[in-house]
Amino acid sequence: MILGLWAAAMLWVVPHCYFFGYHPVENPEQLKTIIGIPDWVFWGVFVPWLACCLFLPVFSFWLIQDDDPRPSEELGELIPFEVLAIILKRRQSGSWGRPKSSGSEA
Repeated sequence: MILGLWAAAMLWVVPHCYFFGYHPVENPEQLKTIIGIPDWVFWGVFVPWLACCLFLPVFSFWLIQDDDPRPSEELGELIPFEVLAIILKRRQSGSWGRPKSSGSEA
């Protein structure tokens, strides 16, 4: 959803600013302004920015669902630090990833 909003804003901002912002103005009196900024900046940058700033808090606070904070059943009740401690203990003992020897090595 966030990437879609970003893509939609980009697809509006880049072409709008390209087509409306890069034309020479001989007389500064010809430049149209809205609240003191050029109209192409207002519609091409300010309005999409404002729309994103208004939409993202609504999306973040009311539309995103919380994830279940409980550990998955596959890991049992272990927390990540306990899993890491088990892995480090096996690596230090040298038994990590090596098959156990049967006693007869030739």
